[in-house]
Amino acid sequence: MELRKAYVRSLAIFVCGLLILVVVDYCLRLSSGLMHGLGMLEMVWFESQVIIVGISMYVFLSNIKLVAIGKKLSFSFVFLLSVGVIYLVVIYGYVLLTRVDSL
Repeated sequence: MELRKAYVRSLAIFVCGLLILVVVDYCLRLSSGLMHGLGMLEMVWFESQVIIVGISMYVFLSNIKLVAIGKKLSFSFVFLLSVGVIYLVVIYGYVLLTRVDSL
């Protein structure tokens, strides 16, 4: 598979998974009536994020099997850097825009 397709597919998996997680947390907060209360258990919240990153990284690495190890490491670094930036934008956007936490 092309590197660009592997990169875009893996980022799409990450973004969709993260957005679904945010929507579920927001719905739990709305249904409880406490926006500043605990929506999703913290352990579930953070473990879900680790699972989402793990799945997207697995998909990325499994789609670039035939690439040399040096290129694989550099592409993986770029992928993880992109994931980190997207993570910060989505999570801080959610927290600051909905004011669910005190930052």
